[in-house]
Formats: sequence, structure tokens, C-alpha cells
Amino acid sequence: MEQRNFRTARTAVRVHELTDGMLVHARNAADSSYLAQTVWPSRFIGEDYLGHGCLVVTAYAVTDRVPEGVAKGAEPLLTVLPANYLRDTAAAAEAHRLGQCSSYCRFPGH
Repeated sequence: MEQRNFRTARTAVRVHELTDGMLVHARNAADSSYLAQTVWPSRFIGEDYLGHGCLVVTAYAVTDRVPEGVAKGAEPLLTVLPANYLRDTAAAAEAHRLGQCSSYCRFPGH
């Protein structure tokens, strides 16, 4: 599929147009903060185009706010999880099930 020219685009990036290069900052933020990152289309298209790396905006998935720089009326595109999130969450759930969880348990019942 041919990539759109975002210098002349009138609509923000769509989920099927995302590339690994656009998501690298979201992955790095998720891995370093250990918080999921929600990816939004940015308003930096057309005359405001800043480069391929600025076509999306990310924010911690735990917030209910729309971050600055998001395209007007846009919805989130996807959420990026930290690299080891599923493995670590499964291990914590198993420890909780066995009663071996730490005092900082993220599961109900403690």
C-alpha cells in the first residue's frame, strides 16, 4: 500500500497507516514508564507537518484526558503495552493465586 503524503493531507493518520517508526516513541515510553501508552492521531499534518515521527501523540492510558496536539475530533488509535507487561502480569496473578504475592499486590482481596 502506498503511503499518503502527510504534507498535503487533510485528514490525520489512520490506524491502518501506522508504521513501526511512528510507534517507536510510544514503545519507548511504555517500556521506560511501565505504563500502557494510548496512541492518538496528531494535528501535525498539512501545513503543520513536522515530520513522520510527529504523526501520532501518546499519553498514559490511565488518564482520561485527551493529550495536547491531537487532531480535532480524533479517537484513540490503539494502546501500546510495555514489553513484558503480559508476562509480568501473569506471574503476579499466579503468585496471588498461590498466596505468595507481595504487600504491593495489584489484585483485589488484599
